[in-house]
Amino acid sequence: MAVMALRVTEDGIVIPSATIEHLGYRPGSWAAVEVHPLPSSEELQDRALYYILHHLGDAVYVGEPVREEDGWRLPLKVKGRRGTYGHLFLSLLGEVVESRSTSAAELEEALRAPRARHPAAF
Repeated sequence: MAVMALRVTEDGIVIPSATIEHLGYRPGSWAAVEVHPLPSSEELQDRALYYILHHLGDAVYVGEPVREEDGWRLPLKVKGRRGTYGHLFLSLLGEVVESRSTSAAELEEALRAPRARHPAAF
């Protein structure tokens, strides 16, 4: 089952014909459509923070989510330091996709990088 994000316009929700063709449907075919609102920025950050607390530690937090074609990318920040040390990737519905996110080991490696790349916050 394909999951996609579609903008609600004044005309409603329109699935572009190119998307329909890509999914393998032809004119006259029937398809079941399930509609869910996408999580808000705050909901995405809450879900990300819950994951971070259980997997990356309490000194890590996230910035604003950035919408990508198939989900959301949230930058990983560290208290007391400037810069971004990785990212957490969430699906369109707000589920953490570990295989596309910075791991604890990768985060640790980024934190050990030379200070010139990641200066301390004042």
